Parts: sequence; C-alpha cells; structure tokens
Amino acid sequence: MSLTLELADSIQSVNASSWNAWVGDMPLLGNAFLSEIAISGSGGKGSGWQPYPRMVNGGGVFVDALPL
Repeated sequence: MSLTLELADSIQSVNASSWNAWVGDMPLLGNAFLSEIAISGSGGKGSGWQPYPRMVNGGGVFVDALPL
C-alpha cells in the first residue's frame, strides 16, 4: 500500500466524514468542534495557534490523522 502524507491549512479544508470516521467517538477531535474553534477565533492565526491537520492516506482512506 502506498501512503501519502497531507497537511491542511485548516480543518475546514479536510473532508469531514473521512476525518470523523478516523477520530470515531471523540467529540473534542471531531471536525465540527475543531471547525468551531477556528470560526470563533479561539484558535487560528490571530490567537497564536495555527492549525495544521495532518492526514496519512492509504488507498484513498485515512490510516492516520492528527489535529496539529
């Protein structure tokens, strides 16, 4: 299997269903929660925290994900 590492500049640019399938039943890592942090301004360029979600894809499926 070939693996591809991807870094995104925001959680909003990540496919929400793929992300949520990976994090499972952990609401504080879910796409909706992380998106709200960014949208509210609590996290992002102006707060001193810049998100870079990391995904490892294998055959079109997330095999690893981390909200950096």
